[in-house]
Amino acid sequence: VITLAGFPFLYLWGWLAWGVSWYVLLTYLLLSAVTYFTYMVDKDAAEQKTWRVSEANLHLLALAGGWPGANLAQQFLRHKSKKME
Repeated sequence: VITLAGFPFLYLWGWLAWGVSWYVLLTYLLLSAVTYFTYMVDKDAAEQKTWRVSEANLHLLALAGGWPGANLAQQFLRHKSKKME
């Protein structure tokens, strides 16, 4: 949660110091939304005991820039943090 709270400040600092484009922020937001949705689909598939999204693909999305969405999904969806019995 701390990293998510600090992200807007890091972007603002990058924008002021180096003129980082708003496209960077838009890319992070879009990748985060896609990553959150993918985690949601995977969580639903786990509950339904159907085909799952591979963990490698989830990590790839997070590494590509969707880490804010991955963090939110892990917190709010309790993805990969609660074993179903």
